[in-house]
Amino acid sequence: MTLASRTEWSLDSSVRYLNHGSFGAVPNEVLARQRQIREQMDRNPNLFFRSHLPAMLREARARCAAELGTVEDRLAFVPNASQGVIAAAAAVVRRGTSIVTMTSNYGGVVLGLRALASRAEARLREVAALPPVSATPQSCVSEVIDQLGDADVLVIDHIVATSAQLNPVADIARAVRVARPECFIVVDAAHAAGQVHPPLPSGIDAWVSNFHKWVAAPRPSAALVAVSDRAARALEPLAGS
Repeated sequence: MTLASRTEWSLDSSVRYLNHGSFGAVPNEVLARQRQIREQMDRNPNLFFRSHLPAMLREARARCAAELGTVEDRLAFVPNASQGVIAAAAAVVRRGTSIVTMTSNYGGVVLGLRALASRAEARLREVAALPPVSATPQSCVSEVIDQLGDADVLVIDHIVATSAQLNPVADIARAVRVARPECFIVVDAAHAAGQVHPPLPSGIDAWVSNFHKWVAAPRPSAALVAVSDRAARALEPLAGS
């Protein structure tokens, strides 16, 4: 599968489809495999969910973890990046926690952080981000550090959804570790998987990316990675079963 030919896709041939960043597209070969799995499931749902699915999920986790440069035990599948980001932040947010995010961050995530802060009686600050035309790697670092304050949790985009600006996340994390060593850094990397190599920046705590955008996986699919040891300790399943 090269993905270089239109015949590999079921996209409308009259449309030059460029916006994979919203909902992605799935190659025909992947769609065929997805249909096979659905048919297997429907032939005997009880057998599939009890006996086959757990092993299939373990294999998928192991392969995805290897591609991302982490280990299986540090990766969990989530419905989408936004839900994964909120789950990661919620693992450490308590009453009085100071959360910082950028005005350039994805709107759905910001709304989720507002709701999280309200429920937990935490504090959320949405700090200003420079327009993409004015941003440089150094200015991106400076604008975060200059407005970091007493942040306990920082939520930042890896690639900004509205502008495609690539943030220097590793540099930001390095500076945050100097200014605020215990700050828990969550990276919304919704657009990073399949575009950024290596995908996991150093110095962060949690990283979340979609697979249905640039990895061409069926929708919805995403993963949450506990990059740091403390993130691995803090993150727990929402349901134990």
